[in-house]
Amino acid sequence: MGEKKKEIKDKGSSSNKKKYAAVSFNYSYLTNRDRKSFINVPTGKLPHFDGTNFAKWKHLMRAYLIGLHPSLWEIVCSGFEPPEDPEEPTNKELTIVHLNGQATSILLSALDGNEYNRVMNVDIAKQIWDTLHLTHEGVDKVRRAKIDLLMAKLNRFVIIDGEGSQEMFDRLMTLVGKIRGYGCDELDDHKVVKVMLEAYSPKNETVVTLIRDKKKFEHFTPNDVLGRIVTFDLQREEALERRKLGELQAKLERMKIKDVALKANK
Repeated sequence: MGEKKKEIKDKGSSSNKKKYAAVSFNYSYLTNRDRKSFINVPTGKLPHFDGTNFAKWKHLMRAYLIGLHPSLWEIVCSGFEPPEDPEEPTNKELTIVHLNGQATSILLSALDGNEYNRVMNVDIAKQIWDTLHLTHEGVDKVRRAKIDLLMAKLNRFVIIDGEGSQEMFDRLMTLVGKIRGYGCDELDDHKVVKVMLEAYSPKNETVVTLIRDKKKFEHFTPNDVLGRIVTFDLQREEALERRKLGELQAKLERMKIKDVALKANK
């Protein structure tokens, strides 16, 4: 009797295996297969804008949106067309509406005070972005004029008396950041390096010459040059300290000899 039950159980197990093996898994409903799907990951603190330093905020917001999903930045730049039939939108149209809604919500949440008031009734991300861009950077002619003014300031850039190499570098890169923030593509790293070395030359012309003579000088970034200048500065300071220490030791030795000579005379 026990053997018959075992046999029936085995047959049942065999039939169940065949039944489940015959059904393939359907992946078509998984949203992860859609290239517009989102993964919720930490992106850091939302960059707020209070009307100051638009160039910096613009850069931070672009990075923030792309960090959430590249499609968010794409919808801010390109805009979107509303569904042809709002009552029965396609899946693609719904996705675009969703992206615009997310981008709009992020931009509005990042604005403080008067900046929010400028776009309070706007519900299209591209219009919000364009309004802020036009307000703070102006039309192309105004933007070009601002770039020209900043470039003239860059061409007159010099190191200040008592200023260290790091302080000079920070001041220079702040100016460079403003120029690039207006969309200037002409100011590459090599031009920045040349301005940096010309400004530093009165302080140590030998160091500037050594850097310019390097084989890969044209590929140096401002950070590369700063690193070399700081290294030379530290070496020079160390050499000065050693010289001062040597002079002090020599002075002490002379004092000892003089003291011994006085005692001998007594």
